[in-house]
Amino acid sequence: MGKPASKYKSKINRAKGSFVWLERGVSPDLLNNTLKLSEKGLLKIEEPKRNFPYRATGSQIIGFTNIDNKGISGLEMQYDSVLHGRSGFMQMYRDGLSRLRPSPDLPVVEPIHGNSIQLTIDIELQRIVEYELRTGMERLLAEAGTVIAISPQTGEILAIASYPMFDPYHIDEHSNEGMRLRGITDVLEPGSTFKMVTAAMGIEEGIVTEEEVLNGHNGIAVYQGGARISDVHGMGMVTFREAMHNSSNIIMGEVANRLPNEVLYKYIRDFGFGLPTDVDLPGEVSGYVPKPKQFHANTKRYLGHGYGLNTTPLQVVNAYAALANGGTLMRPFIIKEISTAAGEILEQNKPEKVRQVVSKETALRVTDLLVGVVDSGSGKRAQIERMKIAGKTGTSQKITNGRYSKSDYNASFAGFFPADNPQIAMIVIVENPRRSIYGGFNSAPIFKNIASRWMLSKGYDDIKNILKTENDSIMMPNIVGMKAKEANRVLTKYNFEHEEIEDGKFVYNQYPQPGQLVKGNEELVLTTGFPLAKIDTTTADTDIKHDVMGFSMRRAISVLQSNGIAVEIEGHGFVKKQIWGKSKTGKIKCTLVCS
Repeated sequence: MGKPASKYKSKINRAKGSFVWLERGVSPDLLNNTLKLSEKGLLKIEEPKRNFPYRATGSQIIGFTNIDNKGISGLEMQYDSVLHGRSGFMQMYRDGLSRLRPSPDLPVVEPIHGNSIQLTIDIELQRIVEYELRTGMERLLAEAGTVIAISPQTGEILAIASYPMFDPYHIDEHSNEGMRLRGITDVLEPGSTFKMVTAAMGIEEGIVTEEEVLNGHNGIAVYQGGARISDVHGMGMVTFREAMHNSSNIIMGEVANRLPNEVLYKYIRDFGFGLPTDVDLPGEVSGYVPKPKQFHANTKRYLGHGYGLNTTPLQVVNAYAALANGGTLMRPFIIKEISTAAGEILEQNKPEKVRQVVSKETALRVTDLLVGVVDSGSGKRAQIERMKIAGKTGTSQKITNGRYSKSDYNASFAGFFPADNPQIAMIVIVENPRRSIYGGFNSAPIFKNIASRWMLSKGYDDIKNILKTENDSIMMPNIVGMKAKEANRVLTKYNFEHEEIEDGKFVYNQYPQPGQLVKGNEELVLTTGFPLAKIDTTTADTDIKHDVMGFSMRRAISVLQSNGIAVEIEGHGFVKKQIWGKSKTGKIKCTLVCS
């Protein structure tokens, strides 16, 4: 067993009764081939043990049992009494030589096998989701993430996973974090993914049309009390369609503000926000939607672009599923049926309609807007050749210590595919990505990869296979430290698809790294920024001071040192402050204050 005999002697000596466990969970191979239990008083007791045929795949859903086979997480905990059988026993006589003798006169209680549960999970999709989620989180240096995929027509959950994950065969002190299904236990402000709801209720109520021209105030609008709403891409007079494609916070807030308080609130609730979905998974929270009497002067404007309410990822994707199926909200579920060991069905879940939220006509019109988001708007990175995707990007600031953080964000993409015959509605959320904060950059490519792989696995051969390379490998050039004009010239020369770097900015990190062999379809992630304001007169105007606020300590050191900057560290964790100066040798120096 690899343990000293003194440990087992101590257990025996400390035993308060006539029985004590010396070891549990011993493998049959070790027991049969290594240990010979011939000593009188040593008993070998066979115990059932959970087997995971797909190993870690779906482990967050299934959950985990303790050493007594009692469920302590996931469906194992939720349905412990259903899955658990009952041990049988028989009474026997003991003869004069202490031998046990059965007798037909004594009662025998037969064991009862536990019931079986069949899930709605598509195991191939679940595998794809977990792989792409894990790969995406590691590539984006993100803290956490969530993916949920459901059937729009039935409400069946086809895949659900969170990152970090856990392996049921290797439980340690870090496993608790990986057991949590963040898609139902955690809430967030949905940000721009909520604009689908704003568009749907605006069109349904007839207060806006796709071609109506609205004022985007060139990206900054100030309202009563000094409240400011801004857009990443400033717009002037544009159509509602263009505003949706380019994710205007200002215009979406304007549309929401046209609705009476009670009507706005009703639509938000009808889409399932602020209410439990009653999904058959443990730990679901309801989220929060302010009531009309709690509205202040600008509440509706904030709600219109996804701020001022808390939702679970499941609520968001279920709202998108309602749009995908023609406007009907379904109850999401994961238990397909419960049956006995003999195959008798005890319980069977059927699709359950909750309510009609919007008309089929409105659903189709909003779907068309979402297709445009992917075709020509902020969701272009979710595009799949020869298949229409309907979706919306989202980026929302996280609240830290009661205030909106300047460094912590949730990046998301929600949608469904194929848009003209929806099979799956899905949401991808990336928490605190460190390469880029925008959902179009982080979450949309993960959505695309999952959709492509699943559709190909189902025989949709007419779509583009993203696994096939498009061009020969090339060596990734080093553009770190380049100013906008030079970096744009180099990237154009090598035919990399990228957004034009704004004049005056420089590149202070890149992925893939310089010198890496990359394919023509490799995703290019650039971190750019303006030089920080000059801090002391000893630094030259030509010195580039890289903004690494919010980076992990290790990544910040890597970025700065790769550009010849001396680094000093105070604390550990993530960078909260940068102090610039000169080293004794005259080299530019940055002190990173971390916590």
